[in-house]
Amino acid sequence: MSLFVYETALDYESSERLLMDIRQTVRQLKQSHPKLKHCSLADVMMKRCKATVNVTLFFQP
Repeated sequence: MSLFVYETALDYESSERLLMDIRQTVRQLKQSHPKLKHCSLADVMMKRCKATVNVTLFFQP
């Protein structure tokens, strides 16, 4: 099983906005990386920093 891992830092305004930003990032990644077309988001890891949240997205087929 191969995994695709993507890491980013997102600004934290609210939990609702963070969720919207994560969903948008997933959509953008699936559009820009053809190999992710048949993958689904398997896991999300988040770590809060002062003004941002470090987000790691794990995709698998």
